This record gives sequence, C-alpha cells and structure tokens, in this order.
Amino acid sequence: YMSVPTSGAPTLPSTMPPGTAPDHQNVVVEWRMQGGVVGSPRELLRVDWPQFNHDGGDIVFGPDGMLYIASGEGGLGAAAQDTSSLYGKILRVVVNADGSYSIPPDNPYGNATWAYGFRNPWRCSFDRANGRLWCADVGQLAREEVDVVKKGANYGWDQYEGSKRNLDASRPFSEFEPPLHEYDRSVGQAVIGGYVYRGSALPNLVGRYLYTDLSSSTLWAIETHNDGRFVGNTVVANGLGTVLSFGEDEAGEIYAVSYDGVVSRFEQSNAANTGASMPTTLSATGLFTDLASLKTAPGLIDYEVN
Repeated sequence: YMSVPTSGAPTLPSTMPPGTAPDHQNVVVEWRMQGGVVGSPRELLRVDWPQFNHDGGDIVFGPDGMLYIASGEGGLGAAAQDTSSLYGKILRVVVNADGSYSIPPDNPYGNATWAYGFRNPWRCSFDRANGRLWCADVGQLAREEVDVVKKGANYGWDQYEGSKRNLDASRPFSEFEPPLHEYDRSVGQAVIGGYVYRGSALPNLVGRYLYTDLSSSTLWAIETHNDGRFVGNTVVANGLGTVLSFGEDEAGEIYAVSYDGVVSRFEQSNAANTGASMPTTLSATGLFTDLASLKTAPGLIDYEVN
C-alpha cells in the first residue's frame, strides 16, 4: 500500500471535490511469492489523493477473506462523513483471482465503504481469537483514539475528535460510535495501533490490545471483557523508542518497528533476576520525556515533599 506520483486514471472512481487536482495517488499492489521467489507486482487499485497528508495506514485480510484498507481523509475533513467518498474510511473489497477487485454484496453502503468517520487510521488488525477489527485513529489537536470497527458504524470525524466536539459540529455525539479508548495530548500526539496479543511468551498480556504513540516510548495494553467492553488501560513497557508500526508472526508474537530501522521483540521481564545495574543518568531511567523541564513520562505519578 504505497503513495506514488499521479499518473493514469484511478481504478476506483475519484471522489475529490470538482476542480481539485490530485497531489498523488495511493496504490494497492499485490506481490505473489511462489517457491521462495517474489514475482512481478500486480496492481489491485489506484485512488487519486487530494493532499500530501492523511493517506491512512494499513491493509489486512479479515477472517472472512476480504481485504480491508484503512483510508485517511486526505486533509478533506468533511469527506470522512460522506459514505460515497473513499476518504476517512475502512474500505472492504474482494480480491479476485485475476487481480481485479469487486464490492462484497454485504457491504453496508453498496460501495467499498465498510465503516467511516476516521481521520487517519494508522494500523489496523484483527484479533485472531474472535475476529474483532481494531484500528487506531490519529487525532488533530486534542484526542487520540482506539476503535473496534463495526460494520456500517460512524466514528465521528470531522464532527468529533474522539469524544471531544469540534467547534463546527452540528450533530450530537449519540449519533456516532464512541472510541473504545482515548487519551489527550498530555499523553501522546499520534497513536500507533498494534495487536491483540495471542502469543505464549507474554502470558500476562494474552487477550490485551497492545499499542503505542509516536511521541512516546511507552507500550500500553487495553483490557476488555469477553463482550468487548472496556476494562482498563495499563503501561506494560517503556523505552521502545520511536515506534512506527507493529507486526505479528504466525505464533502470535509481537514485534515493533522503530524509526531508526530497528525491529524489536518482547519478552517477559523478571525484575528479581534481571541482573541489571542502576541507571547512572536521568535520561537512562525513562522517567522523563523532557529533561530540560523534567516532564515526567506517562504512568509516573508526580509528588512533592509535604
């Protein structure tokens, strides 16, 4: 799933405002591996994109065999509320054997839209145990949110940012699907979605959704009831660095991809038997996000001498 310079006609019909020239095109391409050899690319679809930002950020096959495509709103906030537009959506298509695509007959709006009202969904994943689709949606000025995506649901942008009403909103919050979890800019500035952990190396985290934030080195875990209702959100690790994405292997183990090109894996800590020495500098403790102002990291409780 990549952005390319504009060339040729889009495969999906353009839904940009009339008279708007595309900045680039977003293309979904299939690469097929046979016998350990990667074959030639085959283009599935191509979409005109109005601005340089908010392209969205994932493609993933669901347990139903359909391809789900996370599409940002391309800088056109109101387009996220238009079900006929391709922007600000979770799209769902059938990938045919000949490399073409088609619209599943049970899509709720008769086109590629499966759910809508997103700003820039950055990383989506299916829980391999129950098939729930999780997406992290990057906010604008006030809120970051984590959503469980449901068929036909409207997640609020650009009327609401998380549960926070935008100034020009004209509709009540009750019309929208609320985020499962949200946080403000004191915690992070760009949510990075992960996975519901289903591996064996981290038994305490089984069934919890792991995610981070671009401006934080913290790994959080969301716990839910069996029916999907929110239970809590806890810090489970620090010191991740600048993580851009997560990955999952066949065994359900989780990996983090950092901005500097490092791929990290996770293992259960044993505080009583790590042999680690005491940090010798404040920066090595992970207690502060800004040493100049001594701004503490998320999860740390400030105190003063009474």
